[in-house]
Amino acid sequence: MERAMHPMFPGRHAQRGISLVEVLVAMTLGLVLTAAIVQIYLSGRRNQVLQESLTGRQETARFAAQAIERDAKMAGFRGCLRDVGNVRNSLVDPNDFLNDYGQFVTGFEAGGGAWTPALPATIADANPLAGTDVLTLRAADDPGNVFLTADMATDASDMVTRDDFAAAPLAPGDIAVITDCGGAAVFQVTAFNAASGDLVHDVGGAFVPGNATKDLDRRFPAGSQVFRVRTTSYFIAPSTNNTGPALWRRDGDTPAVELAEGVENLQVLY
Repeated sequence: MERAMHPMFPGRHAQRGISLVEVLVAMTLGLVLTAAIVQIYLSGRRNQVLQESLTGRQETARFAAQAIERDAKMAGFRGCLRDVGNVRNSLVDPNDFLNDYGQFVTGFEAGGGAWTPALPATIADANPLAGTDVLTLRAADDPGNVFLTADMATDASDMVTRDDFAAAPLAPGDIAVITDCGGAAVFQVTAFNAASGDLVHDVGGAFVPGNATKDLDRRFPAGSQVFRVRTTSYFIAPSTNNTGPALWRRDGDTPAVELAEGVENLQVLY
């Protein structure tokens, strides 16, 4: 068998392989391709993070709006009693910020101003951000179909409600309102017996604010309904996670609760 000879150098074999230039070109193309793949991945990851953040913000805004909307819809609700009906407030200091159930919606501006009243202590203590609004709503909750099963004997009698509760729907210290189509009265529950359905609203005791009188100025008949009522304030304050402003809610004088991060401002138009 004859061996192939190099045409210029007889007796030498022809060399085969990859040159250094080819290696460098291949490496360069590989680096370019790798960089393109990394760039595509990073771009996709940024878009995913942005989409997750946007979705989270939208969900936060939806939750915040629903929380406020629920209390706003119930503000001033007094059963079948129309707005022109008489409401008796038997609490001690009924004009106090927390007890003024004749005023369903109240607004403030954190930081004050010539046109806005000063923040109540229960709101100022939570340090709302200056320039943001505070919205206070006084709303009714249905504790579970609490209605009278007998007429009140006098304007100051204890109330007889259903006797088939598995657990007491109202607790001592709760602020409640009893309503019929002719009137309503706000009082503080001092005792509730789930077995008998007796609802007591005595004067005195350790409850705050307490009842100034047992006289509800009306003998409420059977069928009158009792609701729990509360004063709820929404405001903007720094988040406990140090992520910036957040939406907060405070029920009465209980500790404020952070509802949603990322809510930077609250402005209410009346």
